[in-house]
Amino acid sequence: TPYAALHATAAALLVPRLRVVAVEHSALPNLSRAARWLKRMTSRRLAAHIAVSEYTARKVAADAGLPSGRMIVVPNGVPEPAGGTTELGLRRPVVGAVGRKDRVA
Repeated sequence: TPYAALHATAAALLVPRLRVVAVEHSALPNLSRAARWLKRMTSRRLAAHIAVSEYTARKVAADAGLPSGRMIVVPNGVPEPAGGTTELGLRRPVVGAVGRKDRVA
């Protein structure tokens, strides 16, 4: 969410001459007044504010109190899959993931 790394962003902005860039991947709102206030304060000081879609840019800008056009839209670099079927006869698109679970002590 746009609120996931707020404290890290705020801390980074305290470092003199450090240019801080935020990349927004989703536009989920936050119900916490404190989080919304911190988002508004940090967003104004970013060197760049990037969103992965026009929708996300509009929603985050509105939530952060930024003027329209302040956010830069850079779409994710993964092209949409072509239609049709795979070599295994599965209908496209096929989406998968690989992961690993480790026990936390």
